Amino acid sequence: MHHLPDDRPRPDDRDLDDEIVEAGRLEPRQRRHLRARFHLEQPDRVGLLQHLVHDRVIGRQVRHVDRRRRTAFDVASLGARRLSRLASAASAMASHATLGNPSHFDALIHEAKAHPGQMQVAQWIREDLQGLPTQKAQRLQDRYSIRCAPQVIGVLEDGLSFGRLVLERELNGVSDNPIVAVERDAILHGGNFYGGHVAFVCDALKTAVANVACLLDRQIMLICNPAENGGLPANLVGVEGPQACTHNGFKAVTIAASSLAAEALKLTLPASAFSRSTELHNQDKVPMATLAARDLLRVVEISEQVAAMALLVCAQAYDLRGGALSGPSAALQERVRENVPKLDADRRMDHDIAALLQALRADRLLDPSTYAAAGTGR
Repeated sequence: MHHLPDDRPRPDDRDLDDEIVEAGRLEPRQRRHLRARFHLEQPDRVGLLQHLVHDRVIGRQVRHVDRRRRTAFDVASLGARRLSRLASAASAMASHATLGNPSHFDALIHEAKAHPGQMQVAQWIREDLQGLPTQKAQRLQDRYSIRCAPQVIGVLEDGLSFGRLVLERELNGVSDNPIVAVERDAILHGGNFYGGHVAFVCDALKTAVANVACLLDRQIMLICNPAENGGLPANLVGVEGPQACTHNGFKAVTIAASSLAAEALKLTLPASAFSRSTELHNQDKVPMATLAARDLLRVVEISEQVAAMALLVCAQAYDLRGGALSGPSAALQERVRENVPKLDADRRMDHDIAALLQALRADRLLDPSTYAAAGTGR
């Protein structure tokens, strides 16, 4: 019965409720000055730090990012939710940088499909396009990586809302084994400790996150390709004149983004499908939730790097395109430039990417209020 919780009073609590505790020594998990070892009528639910996958993976690796988060999934999904909002902003910038058709994000289109996450992303993109100069679209229908951005990022938004619901149930549910049914005078042995729901959510979310990284990688390629970008130089080389051919611009960034997106996509293989039998076949079917959670954190980390590259590409395209900018996209462009200067002559860009990643994770690029509450009430 080692899964049963400690009694509520703490070591310095001398309130014995007039009960006499007769014991020659402290039993395991019993503390001095306490009542009986267990309060079976009101057992605690197993919390965050008693759950292996949450304690060792989600709690340890993400909790330092934002200690204000109260629930487990608020902590675990912080990077993914921030990525969703950033990808929406980058998609708006990519659409404008490539002379895209803004009607792809009309509210009527997305209300007709009625997925809440998709509608939210389309709204973000419409808001981010406000204040940008009107320009003639070069196509009636943009490439899918622009036109379908709400449909791709929206899957992540809806997945986060679903995952939050599932994991809050998990954390608030009873994972004890056995469960003591006081009213029935019975001890019930079961498997509520099985983390199948946790594994499923992590496996699903890592696929949604990786698809956002893939989307941003495709957008980077569109912006850097002179056959697609509406008149911008190849690889967004910032040098003009005869010397331009001696510079590579964002060529290495396109290669790095493609490589990182491929790594993220490779990690989407569902960990829960690789259940192994252990403990002489007593635990012959296990959820693999720890591995799924670790994969999710790694995919988010990789995808953030791709997002930082996408922002650098969009900012360079805006600088090369010129013209007066205002509104949310112009503000994001300014925040990018506060951390990384325009690329004129070639230079190593790993420091640029690292600087932008640091700004992103410190919430210096996006207002957390624009994404932290998204999906919590839908």
